[in-house]
Amino acid sequence: MAAPRVPDTPETEGRSVPVSGTVVVVAVVGVLLRLAWVAATARTPTGLSDPFVYRSYGIAIASGAGYESLAGDPTAYYPPGYPYLLGAIYRLAAGLGVEGFPTWPVGIVQSLWWGVAIVAVGGTATAIWGRRAGLAAAVVLALWPNLIAYSAAILSESAFVAAAATAMWGLTVVVRRADEGLRWGWATVAAGGTALATAIRPQFLAVVGVALVVWALWRVPARVAAGTVGVILVALAAVFMPWTIRNQVQLGAVVPVSTNTGDNLCIGVYPGARGGFAIAAPCQSGVTWYDGLEGELTQDRFGRSAALRFLREDPVGWVALIPRKLFYTYLSDDDGLDAVEAYGADPLGTPWVRTAFDVVANAAYALIAVLAVVGLVVAARGSRREGDASRAALVAATLASLLVPVIFFGDPRFKVSAAPMVAALAGLGAVLAYDRLRIERIGPSAAGQAAD
Repeated sequence: MAAPRVPDTPETEGRSVPVSGTVVVVAVVGVLLRLAWVAATARTPTGLSDPFVYRSYGIAIASGAGYESLAGDPTAYYPPGYPYLLGAIYRLAAGLGVEGFPTWPVGIVQSLWWGVAIVAVGGTATAIWGRRAGLAAAVVLALWPNLIAYSAAILSESAFVAAAATAMWGLTVVVRRADEGLRWGWATVAAGGTALATAIRPQFLAVVGVALVVWALWRVPARVAAGTVGVILVALAAVFMPWTIRNQVQLGAVVPVSTNTGDNLCIGVYPGARGGFAIAAPCQSGVTWYDGLEGELTQDRFGRSAALRFLREDPVGWVALIPRKLFYTYLSDDDGLDAVEAYGADPLGTPWVRTAFDVVANAAYALIAVLAVVGLVVAARGSRREGDASRAALVAATLASLLVPVIFFGDPRFKVSAAPMVAALAGLGAVLAYDRLRIERIGPSAAGQAAD
């Protein structure tokens, strides 16, 4: 009898089930781990870093002052999604008698968001490759050390991953069942997740756009594709039209999302740029939000103009920065602890705590990366051979998300955005690796008899 071949994809049994009960159990475990981390590490951020500024914005919103800068002026510096979510959390906590705007209520809610993300990632992998891959993907996201660390940081990663994972789950189910017609409920899930993720990090809209282009290339029925795009556009309009109007009224300028685009672009594309985060003279207009609303708008315009000028004048230099940006983004995976420590302003414990976390986090990162690469290659091959739009869209969305730092600058935080897709592919890689090891352990003859 010929030796059995490890299949390109796991078994398909159970794909009709949105998510298994075991995945839900894994999600609960993931939430509990994050709650324990929050209890041990949550602290009020200090220093002028993103966690401190986000907290200030959330407090202003919860207090009824609206989205205001530290100078007390209306602002749109960060995209609105996370500041308003923070404001809602703080207002809810105050309504329950919690005083002083501590970090732990935020950590609790963010831990729950990770539970949503784990279920969504498990659901995505289940829809494409079956229950075992769904369970493995959920385990990857639930136990990912660096992502556990982010649950205690006042940063947008937790909310974004939950929203992005939900959007990808909805898109996956819609395209998997395209032959049954448009499933409006799942299209709405995809649209809601897309709108929220875009309100937190606008770059996600490009990731969804890439997935939808793949749909067209893989000939997804026009009614399904057009209906899904329509629902997504309605959701985006419902979020961003009021926000743009608010900005026109309060800022006196057309700002569809935020005023930090200029800074983010210029940091990565100025003469002498190193590819990572830096506050460089060529990107500074001489005024900031410290100088009031006009300073915020002027700096945004200046940074964007400087970046585009560099791109026009030295496109080769811009291309040469790409490897550096990717290097700074993907070299390591221990930045979640940096975020909890407000980037050095409030170190956590003794040096051995940092060393232990770094070792565990980066070892897990290396394993997840290997499994994800295996899953990516196999999924890409299968999508081409079988004409599977769901696999092709996931592969394309993953690559698009991984390449987002090329547009801006390299930073370890930016790879967190790709976590839902990476976890789904790592789940596939884990199942394939397990099947291969099992066959090698029990022998091809026994495996063949078991298969018979």
